[in-house]
Amino acid sequence: MTFFLNLVHTKNFNLHKSFHIIQLYHNSFLSCRKLTASSFSSTSQTETLKGWRKHAAHFRSKPGSYIVSFAILHELTAIVPIPLVYVFLSTTDIQIPFPQQVLDEGNKFINKVVTYYGYPPFENGSRVALNAATSYAVIKAIMPLRIAACIWMTPWTAERIIGPIMKIFKRIKGRK
Repeated sequence: MTFFLNLVHTKNFNLHKSFHIIQLYHNSFLSCRKLTASSFSSTSQTETLKGWRKHAAHFRSKPGSYIVSFAILHELTAIVPIPLVYVFLSTTDIQIPFPQQVLDEGNKFINKVVTYYGYPPFENGSRVALNAATSYAVIKAIMPLRIAACIWMTPWTAERIIGPIMKIFKRIKGRK
């Protein structure tokens, strides 16, 4: 069982660049694999790719903008919905089943903190702290959906928002 590699030089006429194909021979078994280095990638190649392969090629060429856009989207999908869920819970008067004794103890603690910072205390039986905690818990519970949405929105955000902003910073940095 001997393995040996045979490098063959071929031309790809669409890209006018040369690629190497490694052919691995093992008795009668033959497998060919095209190696494409990042130095060989060009914009015409990434434009011809479709679906997730196009985004993967863009990510390889500009990982910074994709990582930054995912991080921003992840934080936005965590912060923006909390007040929305809180307002929804407050306006609809949905009663979350929670022991009244625990709610009263929590309100005592929250009232100490609130009065320490100079704000008026909550009324007895107030559900403000419970609605805030429930809003936070709901946002944490839908984390898989948030991550999926962030992954889906990342390519557009990276190409249309973060990429141009990074180009502006690079131009400003280049002038100095």
